[in-house]
Amino acid sequence: MKLNLELDEADIKDYKLHVFKQEDGGYKIVLEVHFDSSWNHNISYFNQDLEWLPIAVELPNMCTRIDTPINYKSMLEYARKLAEPFTYVRVDFYNVAGAIYFGEMTFAKTSGTAIFMHKMYDLWLGNFWQGDPRQ
Repeated sequence: MKLNLELDEADIKDYKLHVFKQEDGGYKIVLEVHFDSSWNHNISYFNQDLEWLPIAVELPNMCTRIDTPINYKSMLEYARKLAEPFTYVRVDFYNVAGAIYFGEMTFAKTSGTAIFMHKMYDLWLGNFWQGDPRQ
């Protein structure tokens, strides 16, 4: 018996938005996208304008360009809204053909054990964090 699936699992990307509240009330957002987590898992990072960032954390950063996801502006809006009470939070979404599904919110990637491939990436990302990190 063959199952007819409308969407191949490999097409589902995991969008993780690192949201840093700024002192002026705005936000800096760094997008972490997980590709092909079943077979050849890799992660790439982009600014909120979808420009590639040369950051590597634990897995290779392979993809240097992505198409704008359907309803991407809505994903950014939702992430900012959910992040309002915090100085930093990562908000995770799945976007399946424009339907946005909430994944989770977290305050420490891999429970704070993520290993940056170079300490300059850790410092660069950490410099976005403004205010008291306990909030």
